[in-house]
Amino acid sequence: MPASDRPMPPVLSVPAFGLYGEVDGSAVEDTLHWESIPARSRLHGWRIHPHRHHDLSQLLYVQAGPAGIHIDGHSQRVNHATLVWMPPLYVHGFDFHRRIRGHIVTLSASLLQAWLVQWPQMAQVLARPACLEVGRDRAMLDACFAGIAAEHAHHRDGRVPMLSALAGQALVWAARRALHKATLPRGAGPARSATQVRAFLALVDRHYREHWPLQRYADQLQLSPSHLGALCRQEAGAPPLQLIQRRIILEAQRSLVYTTLTVQQVATLLGFDDPAYFSRYFARNAGCSPNAFRRRAATGKAAPTQRRSTAAGESTVDLGENADSD
Repeated sequence: MPASDRPMPPVLSVPAFGLYGEVDGSAVEDTLHWESIPARSRLHGWRIHPHRHHDLSQLLYVQAGPAGIHIDGHSQRVNHATLVWMPPLYVHGFDFHRRIRGHIVTLSASLLQAWLVQWPQMAQVLARPACLEVGRDRAMLDACFAGIAAEHAHHRDGRVPMLSALAGQALVWAARRALHKATLPRGAGPARSATQVRAFLALVDRHYREHWPLQRYADQLQLSPSHLGALCRQEAGAPPLQLIQRRIILEAQRSLVYTTLTVQQVATLLGFDDPAYFSRYFARNAGCSPNAFRRRAATGKAAPTQRRSTAAGESTVDLGENADSD
C-alpha cells in the first residue's frame, strides 16, 4: 500500500518541533529554512507523523504527488500541484508517495510579522491552514521555489533580503488565492486553546523587549497565569516564561550574527539595563558568551545548543533569575 494511502495512527501526545523530527540544533537559524520534500520525508519512511510548530509557519509546495495532507484530524488527498499553508500550532502530518517532488519553506514568526505589517488583511487570511491548487500559476511558483532553493544553498551577498523577497512572493500568492478559493479538510479549525496560545505568542513577539511580567500577558489575554501556563504546556510544550525567554535569546543571537552592534548595544536593544547581566544571561541560556557566539558564527562553526528542559519542541532556555514561576 502506498504511503499516501495508509491511515494516520492515533496520537496521544503531539510533539512540538522546530523542523520535523529535530529537537536539537541552534536557535539562530535563518529566519527562513528551505528543504526538498523528499529530503525530509525519505528519512521518515515517507510519512511525517502528526506534530506542530509553536512559532513557525510553513509553505509546503507539492509539485508532483500524490500526497495525503492531515490537519487537526482531517485528511485530504492531493494529486495536482498544490501549495499548502500551515500556520503555527495546527497539528499536521503528511503521507508522501516515493515519487513526490516539491519544497518545504519554514518561516519564523518575526519574518512573517514583517509581511503582515505591510498587508494587515493577510493576518486574517493566513490565520488558518489552506490547501491551494496552483493551476495556471505553476510556472511562476516553480520558478519562485527554485529561486528559494538556489539562494538558500549559497551564502552569497544579499542572501537574506533575496530569500525574504522570494518567500514573500509565494506568501502573497497564497494569501491572494486563499481570499478567493481556499480548500480545507472539512471540519478543520483551530481549537480554542491553540488560538489563545497563538495570541500569547503574538503578544510576546511585540513586547519581549519590554520584559513584561507574566501577569501582564495573562491580563491582556483575560486569563489567569496558571491557566496560561497550562495552555502553553499543552499546545507549545513549554511554560510561558520559557517561550518568552526563548524569543529573547533568539533575537540576541540574530543580532550578534546579522548586525555589527556591540554586546552592550544588543543588551540595550533587548531591554537589559546591565550589559554584564545580559552576558551572564546569554551564556547561561546559549552555552557560551555573546562574543564567543559571534566568533563561532563568523567562522561557520556550530554554536552550542541551548539548554533544554523539554523532551520535544524547539530549543528551550533556562528561566531568568526572577522567573520562579510560570
